[in-house]
Amino acid sequence: MEVCRSRYLLLSLSECIAFHRLPNLETVVAIAKSKGANVYSWDDRRGLLCIGRHKRVRIYILDGGHEFVKVKEFGVSDQVKSMAWCGENICLGIGKEYIILNSMTGATSKVFSSGRSIPLVVPLPSGELILGKDDVGVFVDQNGKLLQDGRIC
Repeated sequence: MEVCRSRYLLLSLSECIAFHRLPNLETVVAIAKSKGANVYSWDDRRGLLCIGRHKRVRIYILDGGHEFVKVKEFGVSDQVKSMAWCGENICLGIGKEYIILNSMTGATSKVFSSGRSIPLVVPLPSGELILGKDDVGVFVDQNGKLLQDGRIC
């Protein structure tokens, strides 16, 4: 679940992805075609929602505040385990590696392996990301390039 403070909404993932109005939790919109989704990332500033479902990544835009319209869909090599928006890109944790997906073109670039751990993508307010590698959190920029000044043990 995630709170979208600017829109007074709660985003939840259960059988499908749904937005609920706060504070009464009235369902505003449920995305029927998101059934089976296991991960999502919401870009509140642009009203973009990215979901991972099976070996597919779908991008929706919130149209008029009450309906989602599918914008793009991309195939990926395996089930997406984690994801986060980073500018125009989406960082995906797939299998045991991280991939940057360009949301406009679908072009992908490998970042690095997550090692022994399940890939974990954590977005930061600065637009940078923390990616898990074994027992360390590594800082990368919006294009997946390592930042020299940061690691979390």
